[in-house]
Amino acid sequence: MGVWKEGFELASRELVESLGITVVDPDYEWVSKKMKTLRGLHGLTQQELGDRIGQSKQSIYNYENGKKEPTIKTLYKIAGALDIDFEDLIGDTGKFISESGEHELGTPEYLFYDLLTKLGRYVGGKKIINSYLESDKVDITEINYFLSVYDVPKSVYKTMTLQQKKKYLQYKMQEMIDDISEKLGKLVLEKKPDEISMHWEDFNPYEKQEHGDEAKD
Repeated sequence: MGVWKEGFELASRELVESLGITVVDPDYEWVSKKMKTLRGLHGLTQQELGDRIGQSKQSIYNYENGKKEPTIKTLYKIAGALDIDFEDLIGDTGKFISESGEHELGTPEYLFYDLLTKLGRYVGGKKIINSYLESDKVDITEINYFLSVYDVPKSVYKTMTLQQKKKYLQYKMQEMIDDISEKLGKLVLEKKPDEISMHWEDFNPYEKQEHGDEAKD
């Protein structure tokens, strides 16, 4: 994982952000590569990523090519735009390990396991939040926070009643799960990631028939 500029290792991220101090990562080349690869996986141009974080196409080009280091605040924005945790963006590893081995960043296998992890996160999150919504201790401030986690603009929910917010939050949670599931399905059908670990042959009736014939012999 990246480290803060010397002398600020123990400082809070909020303080470092407020000072506009940049991240000094021992492998910043990796961070640049990860930004570029994830941007491509999301189908974004440098201009489009720049628009999402309020910066120019040239700035994104400079970050991706190691010509300039973004501030911590900018890295947080980039992580959000690329749907990845800040720690994962600046982390020094980019591999998922499955039955068939390690999968590098940028491969269909990496994207598959990344989406699978996100799906598990949001499915589990939905269960926890729904349990909270069904309790008698629901706080509207907490609902507002959950809505912001699901990228719902304040302008959308500020005039809603508590009940309307609860229903809309449930809708957004399921929408997120459906979106990730759709991306997973499309990726599996088009790219066939990590086919060895999937054991799809178990579902092949012709394969089963052949094994049955062999057993008879």
